[in-house]
Amino acid sequence: MPGRYDLDTIAADNAVRRNTGNVTTDSLWGAVSAPGGFRLDNSRSDRDYMYATSVGEAKRNTGSPDGSAIWVFERK
Repeated sequence: MPGRYDLDTIAADNAVRRNTGNVTTDSLWGAVSAPGGFRLDNSRSDRDYMYATSVGEAKRNTGSPDGSAIWVFERK
């Protein structure tokens, strides 16, 4: 849809960025139930969980299930 974007993974710096709406393996995420919330798992096999850095950036890791990869969704 016009005006909609997807979160894509970037190989160079483990970044998660908004793309131009292209649906690719890198931009498909699934929510996996975890203690305290969910882990956002990327569908590409070598790019696993989205996590938050200490400066508020979203990055992706290669499978570490630590606390920085737990996300909580709240109603607006």
